[in-house]
Amino acid sequence: MFIPEKMTHIQALLPAGDLNSAAEAVIRDGSLQIVDAAEVEPWAGGLEPYGTEDEPEDLRVRREAIENRIKELGLEVKFDGVTPAAESREAMDRRLAELGRRIDAVRAERERLVKEQSRLENLKARWGGLPGLGISLEGQQAYSYLAVRTGRVSDKNVDILNRRLQGVLHVLVPAGSARGKTLFLAAALKRDAEALDAALAEAGFETVEGAGDAAFEELRNADAAAAGFAEGIRKADGELEAIGREHGGFLLSALFRLRRERLTHRILKHFRKTDRTVFFSGWVPSAQREGLVRELRSATGGRCVVREIPAESLDSVKQGKVQVPVRLKNSWFFRPFELLVSLYGTPSYQSLDPTPLVGISYVIMFGIMFGDLGHGAVLALLGGLMMWKLKAGAKDAGRLILYAGLSSMFFGLCFGSVFGYEEVIPHLWFSPMKSMNRLMGTLIYFGMGMVTVSVILNVAVHFRKKKLLEAVFNRAGITGLIVYWCGIVLALNLFSGGGPGSGHLKWFMRALVAAVALIAFQEPVLRLLKGKKGLYHEPGVEGIFSGVLEGAVEVLETFIGFLSNTLSFIRVAAFSLAHAALCMAVFTIAEPLRGAAGGSLSWAVIVLGNLGIIVMEGLSAGIQSLRLEFYEFFNRFFDDGNMPYKPVRSELKEG
Repeated sequence: MFIPEKMTHIQALLPAGDLNSAAEAVIRDGSLQIVDAAEVEPWAGGLEPYGTEDEPEDLRVRREAIENRIKELGLEVKFDGVTPAAESREAMDRRLAELGRRIDAVRAERERLVKEQSRLENLKARWGGLPGLGISLEGQQAYSYLAVRTGRVSDKNVDILNRRLQGVLHVLVPAGSARGKTLFLAAALKRDAEALDAALAEAGFETVEGAGDAAFEELRNADAAAAGFAEGIRKADGELEAIGREHGGFLLSALFRLRRERLTHRILKHFRKTDRTVFFSGWVPSAQREGLVRELRSATGGRCVVREIPAESLDSVKQGKVQVPVRLKNSWFFRPFELLVSLYGTPSYQSLDPTPLVGISYVIMFGIMFGDLGHGAVLALLGGLMMWKLKAGAKDAGRLILYAGLSSMFFGLCFGSVFGYEEVIPHLWFSPMKSMNRLMGTLIYFGMGMVTVSVILNVAVHFRKKKLLEAVFNRAGITGLIVYWCGIVLALNLFSGGGPGSGHLKWFMRALVAAVALIAFQEPVLRLLKGKKGLYHEPGVEGIFSGVLEGAVEVLETFIGFLSNTLSFIRVAAFSLAHAALCMAVFTIAEPLRGAAGGSLSWAVIVLGNLGIIVMEGLSAGIQSLRLEFYEFFNRFFDDGNMPYKPVRSELKEG
């Protein structure tokens, strides 16, 4: 916790004949993050790379084909307990081809049924609204004296059509409108067919084909046909599920084998070789190095030399030339908050992991902004359901929501609020709407604490990196902390009516002036302490003038930064008040509706209003809490190394 897990750099030298055995051992163990040896040891750059490609083309084609089959069968790719397929490539290809033909046949039949179902739905949409579908309109002897036309007319031309047909005995039945056009069924005596056609032509009539006896007959049997298509689709889905149950194990074992082969190629790409030996390196958590070394020695029959170097011992790491992969080490309680930290970046190996502090501060800020016992209970229930129902990757998100909901419930008790009602339970602390100044003052003190912790973390990071002078003289270091707290003490004394020169406050004033001077003249002080020539990096009078100006700007930015960062936490109070105000607005809208519909309309407004508040305010509180973490807390100490630990076992899960 706070410090990333210790990492060890592994370097291995082995005979070329043991290459494949060593690669298999690395994959089997799975804990090594392999890197190009030349990244850490420059001399290794003179050795020839062993491999040149991530994945041969024939392997890629075969792997993607299996992945597509697995996707078509709706199978989940999980390799727990799966072993690589043992049969030969030829036998595996024959089995895959036979299975593919079976899957394709079922899918082709399913696609045919879906198309037929879609065609029928389209037919119903076009003609299902027509009246008299139980009567044949064309081709029957009983209606041989009728001329029937079906088609669409622009809405603006309907009056023209009616006007032209005034002298003709006719029936004009509208059957629905869409996109500015109306579908009509027009009928007239056959002796008036020419007049009917002329009127329709003048109105811009667009004939719609397919409305004859065959279409109407199909519509009469539409429900039965639709049921048949749906049953056929269900049967096809059942066949695909049966194929998945029968052959899913084979497909997963074949995919596992091919992904291991791909991974072998990726690993070999980072190997370096001589005429008779092979050299490779990588990073492994120190707690797992013994298992990896044991696997390598067992796979090569002891014919390998393994060098284990703690990351802290490498000069290239100390100098910041090489980034060490980072694996965060947090307890189960704080692990979900790694999701939030990862949105900002991955802390460098020599810095600190702020996850525990983020977890505590995030839920406090969220709870204050969203403080309501009822609203928090809804969030906690949602988070619990996500933890219970969703897959492993989403469980941490569910736990985050659960924590946020529990924090909201706690502060709801403190504020005495239940679904916006503040008369149901007594508040254990105070009511935000009735004690605004107290709320804002509390959040300013909270902001002071957050800013102070961020400076302390920055000092600790510089100490871990052995940059002691920067830890002292940096504006976000010990000197900056003196400026911050001396300024706070003097400001509080001033606002309380005291004078800056009274009593012990003189010492705070002197400390403030000294710290400000150290920040203003930080560069010349550091250069003198480090034994460098010249007071500033630029020589001459111009360099001195430029350095003094930069120092003045540094002092100004220090004061402005501390002040703005501290006051930014007032937004927590603002959103807490906004949450309470929205609840009041819902009740204000619902109050006049109490007598309407037996009070049900009023309750509907209250329920829907609370749901809207939970969604909108929940998102706002979550986003604002995260913003404060990133911009007011992380900005002083977070050192983004951008290199998370990715062992070879994680690459097997990649598509």
